[in-house]
Amino acid sequence: NAEYMGFKRKIKGFLTAAGICFDTIVTEYAGHAKELVQRVDVYVYSGLVVCGGDGTVHELLNGLMARPDWSRAIRLPVGVLPTGSGNAFAWSQIYDRQKTFRKSTLLMTSLFGLIKGRPRPVDIIYIETQWQSYYSFLSTTTGITAEVDIGSERFRWLGDARFTLSAILNILFPCYPRMILSYELANPNELAGYSGDRGEGKPVKRNSVKPELSKKSTWVANGDRGNGDTGYQGQPDRGNPGYQGQPVPRATPVAPGGYRVPCWTPADASRSRPPEVDLPGLAAPVPPHWRTVPADRVSYIMAISMSSAARELVVDASARCADGTIALVYAPGRIKRWHFLRLFGQFADGSYVRDAAICRRKVRSFRMELSDSRGLLTVDGELVKFGSVQGQILPGLATFIYL
Repeated sequence: NAEYMGFKRKIKGFLTAAGICFDTIVTEYAGHAKELVQRVDVYVYSGLVVCGGDGTVHELLNGLMARPDWSRAIRLPVGVLPTGSGNAFAWSQIYDRQKTFRKSTLLMTSLFGLIKGRPRPVDIIYIETQWQSYYSFLSTTTGITAEVDIGSERFRWLGDARFTLSAILNILFPCYPRMILSYELANPNELAGYSGDRGEGKPVKRNSVKPELSKKSTWVANGDRGNGDTGYQGQPDRGNPGYQGQPVPRATPVAPGGYRVPCWTPADASRSRPPEVDLPGLAAPVPPHWRTVPADRVSYIMAISMSSAARELVVDASARCADGTIALVYAPGRIKRWHFLRLFGQFADGSYVRDAAICRRKVRSFRMELSDSRGLLTVDGELVKFGSVQGQILPGLATFIYL
């Protein structure tokens, strides 16, 4: 596995030289990291470090939140050594400090931040669908953004260029999801610096629908087990009372476009809600103080808690991972292809948000009521079952290690 070989070649020596003791656990399949952190005694470690991409970070956080002692486990410091394709957390930290992207230094900058940084609070977004609840450290999106992300998998052999190719194809053949978008402003009295209201709030007919790393740290690397590593052995214990999720099955159906879609069974997501969550049920109307976007379709939408979703993809330059808000960026209605192509060139620095077609809001909660029967929906870049979704920020719930 490339991630594990990169860990042994580039990272292991630095950690040993820094006097950090650690165990290495290598994941073997999708969902494995989530199962691992639900089963192991994480408290024998002073921190957990993910050597992988955004999907592995997502699995680890959701595994911690699925434990019976989640309120304690989620406070365990988490470090990220980015070896994936998106690496949003690492790019966001670099962009927030340097306002630039240099791919050659990404891994070593993150390693330095892990060794010399300190634990800091990070916001988590509670995400709820009809079938499942999730905990997101990054974003929720549908429409063209999800199509670009998931659709790029077929071009993985192109490296970073796969995202550019997928974006151009989806701009030329766009998907405009039909939805009712509602949100709760983080500060109802402040809309300065953002686009106009555009009629939002009008009635809309709805569908019925610092501790030291002195003890051992454990390392979750994304890939096959290497020889000589200690850690998880045997099959996951699905009888564990803390287990709440379903692992992605080995064989999954193919959706339109050739994407592999995980299968879920319906569940009452509200049963596992943290006490801070005060969202209404998905079938209930939104509270009267929420605002509603009257557009029937949305060309572009992303709800994100960090500045960047990938290298040179700055969603909202003002967003920070612990500012207590969700950056909701969207384009109501249909954007013409030539207009979208022009905006595409402005994603690298986030200047596209100044375009008249783009709306940006700092929100506490949001809901996307999707009325299409098919489409793509992603949470932290991971494909989830398509359908209406809502979320609420949980300020400073998790703890990450960074400069």
